[in-house]
Amino acid sequence: MLNIPMLLGQIAILCPQSSSCLLPPATKIHCINLFHILEFVTKYFPCHFVLGSIFSRVEEDYLWNGMQLGQQSPCILLNTLLYFNTKHFGLRTIEQHLRLSFRNVVKRWNKNSDNTTCIQYEVPALCDNQDKITPGKRKREEDEHIFEQRENAANPSRCPVKIFECYLSKCPPNLQQRSDLFYLQPDHSSAPDSPIWFSSIPLDRNVLENMLVRILVIKDIYEENEKDSSEVDEDDVD
Repeated sequence: MLNIPMLLGQIAILCPQSSSCLLPPATKIHCINLFHILEFVTKYFPCHFVLGSIFSRVEEDYLWNGMQLGQQSPCILLNTLLYFNTKHFGLRTIEQHLRLSFRNVVKRWNKNSDNTTCIQYEVPALCDNQDKITPGKRKREEDEHIFEQRENAANPSRCPVKIFECYLSKCPPNLQQRSDLFYLQPDHSSAPDSPIWFSSIPLDRNVLENMLVRILVIKDIYEENEKDSSEVDEDDVD
């Protein structure tokens, strides 16, 4: 009998986080084959995929402890940024992620807390009937939708704001007001101690899609969505 949860977990673990960026050709072919398996599973067994909080076996802690999330390299940083945007902004499709830009994702002071910051994503056009997204950390506004990632002061090494700041610091400064770019291709010539890790070239759509397919099997994404939905319900009651 096919064990779908175990298959999803093994594919995500066997294929390293850096596979989406820079790998030797032979290893890259192996990972592409694993991606095809995962895409097949998510297409023909959707019930096991959508209900990630029930069926997913891949946990965020494992990825941090295994140094597959963090800011140790351009590819790991890029994966972590994509993971936080998926988890906290509620972005589940490649089209939603491609709407992000340096202009509409900004760092702000959190008005509801003392001396804390957050990342806000303001895109009214994202919330239409054709391409709805899950609530994420949404602020209550009448005419605009604001999605938020809050500072993790208790654990700075896993803080979405710190990851975002690190990413900005490693991107070319002349791109940081662009409204048509966000995920950038790692610069193949950069070293770990280089001031700039990313080129001015957008990350290839297929690469980004492969990264997202793997991230969507992480259990914590779905638990975050359940928690946010309960918070919204409580606000409605109030």
